[in-house]
Amino acid sequence: RSMERATFMAAKSLISAALGLLLSLGVLAAPSAHAQDFTALVAAPDRTEADRQADAKRNPVALLAFIAPKPGWQVLDMAAGGGYMLLTWLPTYLQQAKGLSVMNAGIMQAVPFGAASILAVGLGKLSDRVLTKEAVHAGARRTTLAIMLAGVSAILAVPLINDLWVIILLLACVRALGLAGSALNFALVTDLVRSRSDIGKLTSITVIGGNTFGLSAPIITGYVVALTGSFDPAFVVAGILPLIGAMATMIMT
Repeated sequence: RSMERATFMAAKSLISAALGLLLSLGVLAAPSAHAQDFTALVAAPDRTEADRQADAKRNPVALLAFIAPKPGWQVLDMAAGGGYMLLTWLPTYLQQAKGLSVMNAGIMQAVPFGAASILAVGLGKLSDRVLTKEAVHAGARRTTLAIMLAGVSAILAVPLINDLWVIILLLACVRALGLAGSALNFALVTDLVRSRSDIGKLTSITVIGGNTFGLSAPIITGYVVALTGSFDPAFVVAGILPLIGAMATMIMT
């Protein structure tokens, strides 16, 4: 059922929101003495000029204060999960384009993921009520999925908005539509498969394909930002892709 799948997706989003909030609170609670020590480490003369230029984006002092590493530690900084582009680049965008601190950026990242986890369950429940067995046979799930994907393209408007809270609200709606759309996409797979024994294989192919493109999202975003010097084109790319997905859903399924 769409609601069950949406609930699972929402749980993942809620975990991402909690991690973002914990990160921001961890940075806030980090002892100032440690932060001073890490500032001295970051200013060490043996660091390359390239590293120093990247410090403005990476905020190494805040990250080190949060991790509080000990001598001999090797730390891997990574992020994974749904909403790859937002999860990996939203904090940096909020800091560079909107002037937020590391702490505030972490909190603001948690808001759309947390709100989306609730909205997605509601959308899943609504789709279960609207998409009756007769409606599904008539192709209504395909149309609903295409509409949700088209709604995700609203992310195109982010560069045109100056109000931070309007941006956060828009991203929450976009994320919720993406979560609910993902649940509908898996449900659509089960609608279209001819042999029930093939559902597992087709679902795994869908997951592999989605994660492959998802893992490419932050990489492509990085190149776009590096080439253009702005996040605006990245939002354009992120908005065009769901429109392509919506058209593919209507034409190819």
